Amino acid sequence: MKSPIWRMYVNRLIVKKRNIIYFGLFFSLVFFIFLSANPNHQIHNFYDKTYSINDTIIVYDTVFYYDTTYIYDTVWVPVNESNLSYQTEDFPFLKKIILESKIKKAGIGQQPNNPIFGYLFSADFYWSPTFSFHKFYNDLIFSEIAELNQYAVTSDISNSLGLGMNYHRKTSAFSTGVQFFSVKENFNFLASDYQMDTTLSYKYFIKREVFIDSVPILNIDTLIATGDSIYYYIKDTDYIMYLDSNLVENVDTSEIKFNDKANNRYHYFEIPFIYSFTFDRFNYSISPEIGLITSFFVNSKGKIVSLANRKMTEDLRNHTIFADINLSLYAGMRFNYDLTKRFDFFMTAFYRRNINSIYSNYPLISRFNTFGISFGLRYKFIH
Repeated sequence: MKSPIWRMYVNRLIVKKRNIIYFGLFFSLVFFIFLSANPNHQIHNFYDKTYSINDTIIVYDTVFYYDTTYIYDTVWVPVNESNLSYQTEDFPFLKKIILESKIKKAGIGQQPNNPIFGYLFSADFYWSPTFSFHKFYNDLIFSEIAELNQYAVTSDISNSLGLGMNYHRKTSAFSTGVQFFSVKENFNFLASDYQMDTTLSYKYFIKREVFIDSVPILNIDTLIATGDSIYYYIKDTDYIMYLDSNLVENVDTSEIKFNDKANNRYHYFEIPFIYSFTFDRFNYSISPEIGLITSFFVNSKGKIVSLANRKMTEDLRNHTIFADINLSLYAGMRFNYDLTKRFDFFMTAFYRRNINSIYSNYPLISRFNTFGISFGLRYKFIH
């Protein structure tokens, strides 16, 4: 009985598959024999640790690049090699050697800001010109005082000076330090008031009065002749003159202009806490920054509109109205440029804003919004 046609095809495929396997095994055996017989064959191993070599070797000095910046001097070990020129006792240990070599590009040799290449810490010295906007807020009771203070102050160029310390990771850094921050503004307060002056004056005038007096006179002659009593009346006139006066009250209103000018100053000692993420390039880096600044009040001077009288001012030297500690949010963008192996120049554009009011025992709420640019030098502690 004939086998089905499908079984015939299956048997053929099995035979072909078996032949392919036999051919692959035969080819692998020949290739292995060829490699074993080839005197120029080398098995390369890269060593990061120390090893003891029990065979004679030839040392090849080979160079490869890491991140196009640092050069590693590496050792490759050939095995099963003849015609050896060095003995193992000359090279008891093999280890990776890091060369502090510079790669020159555009005529400038630099190193990246990466801690795995030689430093974990760096120090910054910087100066920052700033421009602060003073904002006043309050409820309905003192809203007019807040508005008058807002109109009275105008921003001026301020500055800060600081020393920072940085701890670097591979692509990030944590920074702190100390800095002295000074806020400057111009205070110009103009107010108008009206004063009423009351004066008393006397008006003098002469009065004249006439008094008429009638006197009866008995006519004796008529009495004798007729026996009747006849009276004659004689009128007597008196003129009396006297001086009289009236008290008159006069009210006079005059406008008074009040103008008070001052240079307001607020001084703080500060400790920043900043985190940055670094994007490294060949000889420069860009680092976005965020953080928190703790400010300790030192002193102040200048003027502020009085709470008791909105048309008068008060002195800012009263320390009791200021908060001893202030917190500020910080955000910035830093640009680092490598000058030498150890020194960088950097420039940072930043913005900061008070979280709490600069006053503590005062009904007004006041904050600073500050924009600035820092210029400084960074020193890298390379080991």
